[in-house]
Amino acid sequence: MIKNIISSLSYRMGIIIALCEREKIMSARKFKLGSLASLVEPALIVLSLVILRLLFKVTLDSYLNPVIWLTIGAVIFYMFRDVALKARATISSYNKVLVHRHITPLDCYLGRSIPYFQNYIVVFIAVLSSVWFYEGKIQFDDPSLAFIVLFLMFLLSLGVGFATFILGSYYPITKYIIRFCVRRLLFWTSGIFTPLYILPPGIKKFFTLNPMVHATELLRHSINTLYPAEPQFISLDYLLKCAVASIVFASVLYSLKYTDLHYLSRFTAKSSSSR
Repeated sequence: MIKNIISSLSYRMGIIIALCEREKIMSARKFKLGSLASLVEPALIVLSLVILRLLFKVTLDSYLNPVIWLTIGAVIFYMFRDVALKARATISSYNKVLVHRHITPLDCYLGRSIPYFQNYIVVFIAVLSSVWFYEGKIQFDDPSLAFIVLFLMFLLSLGVGFATFILGSYYPITKYIIRFCVRRLLFWTSGIFTPLYILPPGIKKFFTLNPMVHATELLRHSINTLYPAEPQFISLDYLLKCAVASIVFASVLYSLKYTDLHYLSRFTAKSSSSR
């Protein structure tokens, strides 16, 4: 039994890895930059926000280099946005792949989401390395905390994105509501432009409803442990609970709608391929 489970998991992982490679190839063809194509958009997003901060001096912080400080906020938010919204919206590009019975919508979603996550991690590491080289010193006080935060943010993004995909298949208005919440409410409370510790306590409580602000502040704290991640407001446990809740919710929805989703995806795939 254990052997069959391992064999099934390895087979499923092989499918997801193949879909990830397919996504990278499609990105390379789209931008005509080869293997660097998939890094263009996340790099430009981070660069534009860094330039904005340097030009307009958005909120000074004495604990971290300003480039690293803003890059962390940008990586957390835009990685969440891309995995939760863009990956979900582009599953339709896998219509030809979904004709095959052994490939599921979940495989396609993971095949799209994992490269997004990898791209933002590469950009994050590239910025850190560049700043360290420029300053002539390396500061990364708690790498294990950074790893946990990034992993939990990826799980949170997956859960929210796949739940949105399932609900949006039956109730299209759900996609627009969640898109509005992410791009408006969550963006301005994610801590990209303002460190939480300088805000009044009443506003802090409102901001900390957003799990992304917990991830942003904890990731900044992992670079320099002197950076104030106030325990009464910022909590790794809260981020963990949000990530687990999103995955559990998406998993329950997927198990309830498994047959309908597979039928719908294959019907759509066959219809598009027959045109």
